[in-house]
Amino acid sequence: LLLEVVIFIASSDSTTSLSCPCIHFNTSGAFHTPDYPRTFAPTACLLFHFIAPPGHRVLLTMESISLPVSPKCDSFLHVYEQLHTANLSERTRPQMQICNRGGGGKSDPSPYEAIASPFSSLHRHLILHIKTTSPSNGFRGRYEFFKDDKFKVAGQRLAECAYRIDAKNGSIFSPRFPYTLPASTECIYQFLSKKRHRLTLSSKIFHLPIGCKLITEDGKDKHSEEWPAAQRSLHLTTTDEITVAIRCGER
Repeated sequence: LLLEVVIFIASSDSTTSLSCPCIHFNTSGAFHTPDYPRTFAPTACLLFHFIAPPGHRVLLTMESISLPVSPKCDSFLHVYEQLHTANLSERTRPQMQICNRGGGGKSDPSPYEAIASPFSSLHRHLILHIKTTSPSNGFRGRYEFFKDDKFKVAGQRLAECAYRIDAKNGSIFSPRFPYTLPASTECIYQFLSKKRHRLTLSSKIFHLPIGCKLITEDGKDKHSEEWPAAQRSLHLTTTDEITVAIRCGER
């Protein structure tokens, strides 16, 4: 673990800057706020910078998090997943802003729902930026680095996101998995039938963002079935050719 300064917040009419202390992580392991599980004191700015080796990305799992109640989100955790470099500025927008606005009723969604599942960087760098205005429990989690080509579809690539799959077994993945699906996505996976064989599709992870859907269509009678974003699992068996399509955004 190393301390450094990597963030510079500059105003448009001056060259003054505000620096944040940052903790570096460059080997797989665990991370947490200082002195966890003891109380995390209020802090104006603290960064956690995860740096994967070249040709790798970061996979992060948040195991526990508790931020101060902050109706105006004065206390927050910002997640930057799309960084090409370690540089941040006031114009850099986080991909996620996590804050605890209060509430807590049975019908209220968890303020931490967006990071309840493991999430990854799009490139080598992933940065967490935490700011708190009152004491809290902080957070802890695990992280690992994985190769860019770890999640490859076991089939013939026909186009940018279209595959023909003839293997007896294997895995398919959504684009950029385990990173979030792009806002506008259309991918097709065509599974060829085999005589005297039965095809079974079963999901290990099935979590589509709002605005996305998965559609299955069999090759015999063109019967199609739609699996909405609220669906949390996929399982089907057939003896026919089948096509699986993922669509996000208006088309």
